[in-house]
Amino acid sequence: MKSPLALFAWSIVIIAILPHLCSAEENPLYAELVERGLAVGGQQLPLTKPTLPDGLDAAAQRAALAPLSTSSHPLEAIVRNSVVAPVVVDLDKQSLGPGATSTLRKLDSWFVVYAPLDKLSDEMFLKGQFDTELKTSDPDEVMRLEELPLASLGPIGAAADSRHEKYFYARVRLFERVQIGSTLRSWCSRTDESLTVALVLDTRFERDAQHPNVWQSIERRGTKSSLSAETHSLPGVGGYVKATRLHEPAGAVLVETHLVFEEPRGWFNGANLLASKLPMLSQDGARKFRRRVVDDTAQAASAPHRR
Repeated sequence: MKSPLALFAWSIVIIAILPHLCSAEENPLYAELVERGLAVGGQQLPLTKPTLPDGLDAAAQRAALAPLSTSSHPLEAIVRNSVVAPVVVDLDKQSLGPGATSTLRKLDSWFVVYAPLDKLSDEMFLKGQFDTELKTSDPDEVMRLEELPLASLGPIGAAADSRHEKYFYARVRLFERVQIGSTLRSWCSRTDESLTVALVLDTRFERDAQHPNVWQSIERRGTKSSLSAETHSLPGVGGYVKATRLHEPAGAVLVETHLVFEEPRGWFNGANLLASKLPMLSQDGARKFRRRVVDDTAQAASAPHRR
């Protein structure tokens, strides 16, 4: 698998599905995730709080970023204006006890991109990045994402905030071993300093006839593959992305992603496949995104000179 989209590389996926009408209002879904927590493995697990909350001055931002620095990746390298600047990834797992059929995983990642905050919330630019990713990905492993009109969701859609809240149905193939179908609820908020998008698997769709939260094994017979007839309920997943403008260096934006999810043992029969690939895919996803920001900025700058 060459695309982080198909592995919940949330810093790309969530940004790519941003609603274009973000405002400075509160984000109740984000607040629920970091304060009350996500229901996973029979417990409420709060997500990691943002490294850069709004309201910090330059010195406070630098102090907050200092723990990301290591001997191999000092802070100066992390914040430099380079497509290949380091991406910090912290992947942790937690046992859910004897007899558990899944593993609880937490993924936290941080990278810096040089772009105006407005570009990171520009619908046309982000749609272009998402479409490009789909076209260049393996057709057998790509994520298929469909926005669900609120009017089609009955009482759930009627109660949604149409300005900030959106629903999506995603189909993802992981390493040609498992296919996931999930209905995702997202909420976007914007301030002068930052952009925050929260997203959770909506458990109200677990047994939905059209958009159920399920996973199926992929069975291979020679060169052909097919989905197992047996479906399994998809366990909890939730996370958020926060993009925050840095005071220093000028033009830099920190993109931090915080995610919690359950990985069923049945996906890879207990193999550490997903965890071993996620750091590399996070690096690759950040580099692709930075490269496209650079290319888009260059194209925009040359546009007035074209005849």
